[in-house]
Amino acid sequence: MKKSSIVLAAIGLFFVLGIAGAYADQSDYYYLHLPIAKIYSHPLGYRVVYSPSYGVYKDAYLPFTWFVPGGKGELVFDHGPVYPYMEVFYKNGKFDHLRLYAETDSNSPTWKTLPATLDLSKEFAIDDLKLEF
Repeated sequence: MKKSSIVLAAIGLFFVLGIAGAYADQSDYYYLHLPIAKIYSHPLGYRVVYSPSYGVYKDAYLPFTWFVPGGKGELVFDHGPVYPYMEVFYKNGKFDHLRLYAETDSNSPTWKTLPATLDLSKEFAIDDLKLEF
């Protein structure tokens, strides 16, 4: 009986330590993967048309000031059927940074240009990314 109690206590201890270990490895970060329909270039940044769910399209404005070393944005160019898309990273539930994955070829149908005369200064004057779903 003593042996079975010791064995049960050891199993219980390993179980508790296993659960605690699993939670100790969790990150403060999580991310969203969002497919993109179009990327519009403007002198102030990128207007990205993303799809949070099938058949639904929303706009996000990403200022060029984010796309500097150590900034909130990173632009990754490549070619393939999965491009373009965007990964938005959150730390402790708040926007931290994003990666915009785009087609290398600017003549791709996913790339468009907005007129420089179009006043989007309010849309690009942001410090935080608020996505709609």
